[in-house]
Amino acid sequence: KNIAKTFPFNQIKLSDGSLSNIYNTNNNPNNISLVQDDILFNFIKNNSNNKIRYILSIGVEKFTLITNRTSKINSWNDLNNKRIGTLGKNTGSYFTLKNILTSYEIRSKIVTTNIEQVTTLMLNKKIDAFFIVISHPDNLFRNINKKIPIKFISLDTLDQKILKKIFPFANKSKIDVDEYHIPSNKIINTLETKINVICNHKLDKTHSYNFVKTIFSNL
Repeated sequence: KNIAKTFPFNQIKLSDGSLSNIYNTNNNPNNISLVQDDILFNFIKNNSNNKIRYILSIGVEKFTLITNRTSKINSWNDLNNKRIGTLGKNTGSYFTLKNILTSYEIRSKIVTTNIEQVTTLMLNKKIDAFFIVISHPDNLFRNINKKIPIKFISLDTLDQKILKKIFPFANKSKIDVDEYHIPSNKIINTLETKINVICNHKLDKTHSYNFVKTIFSNL
């Protein structure tokens, strides 16, 4: 919204996620959008004649898995035959979760939902856990924890060599549970991925320059 006041966008739209963003931007010469780093990498690798151009990275988001604090799920290895909620199929969260489950042969059912329904689904035991790629700290987890005590699940138990292979540009990170006042005697190790601003290669270079200038002049 702040950028919209100083940069002449024709329209700012909420999208279905990184996958839809990158396809829409590839097909629309006037698009600027946000995409998760590994989705950008995979799209460019699989589409050699793509029309995508990278502008800049504006932050990081972390792989985040939560479950009920009283749940017997204490690691990714406990997710076999469980129902994991995540965002829609065109999002980076779905893409990342699907990659992890497939690569480690974890037999879980993915339940797509939206953020507003997560607490209800967990309370009604419609999902056993919830996965999202998101920045921290975020009020989503504070709000869920008010209704149902949660815990974060670390990536520690997964083979790190496989993680590096499927997410080559992700970096090691941690989730600070103290930011949510959630008791834990474990360090929550995870991965973080960059969030990139991209455009179509036909976008006027003046617009790209002014966009970046606007961001940095309003920090």
